[in-house]
Amino acid sequence: MRSNKAQAFSYTEFLISVAILAIISMMSVYSLNSSRSQEELKTAQRVVAADLRTLQAKALNAENVKFCTNSSGAKIVCETSTTGCTDSCTAVPPAGVGGHFVRNAATYDFYAKYDPSTTDWRKSAATEVFLTRNLAKSGAANVQISGFSVGVIADIAFERQNGGMKINACPSGCTNDSVLTITLRHTKTGATKTVTLYTLTGRIVMD
Repeated sequence: MRSNKAQAFSYTEFLISVAILAIISMMSVYSLNSSRSQEELKTAQRVVAADLRTLQAKALNAENVKFCTNSSGAKIVCETSTTGCTDSCTAVPPAGVGGHFVRNAATYDFYAKYDPSTTDWRKSAATEVFLTRNLAKSGAANVQISGFSVGVIADIAFERQNGGMKINACPSGCTNDSVLTITLRHTKTGATKTVTLYTLTGRIVMD
């Protein structure tokens, strides 16, 4: 009788131990996933802020971008492809460079403006793009640009040499914002991080 009670007690202890181990394992997995999600979000925030600062520095230093002429006589970017070029692909300092962001997207474009007299600083054509950033390939597989403080598209440009920041800027029908907040959201957890830009000071801040 004592032996049966002892065996029953040992079996109960075993079941409790297994249950505790299962709970600990689940908590560990949750903690690991949570940490990974937070790191992905922080990575996306750092990448966006760093890319914008790189564009700002590129404009300040008047770094070259390769352009050529198309069949319509317009200058197009030929950094990655010479398709559409009717003359040689030549490196020249652009009037400015910028980043084109769209809500609910995991990619964004870097673009360049050729005409120094331009007053429309938004991305106007695919032929202005010289690089596309994919957040998934930058260590942030589950992060999207979820929105902006203004509008559903954001074009942030920087003028050559003076580095002046332009947000959604054009002659008419544009907001020409002085402050813009880009919100990044983790698609699995819903957590968010932001990057805020200020045209007056040229500051790019990770909030």
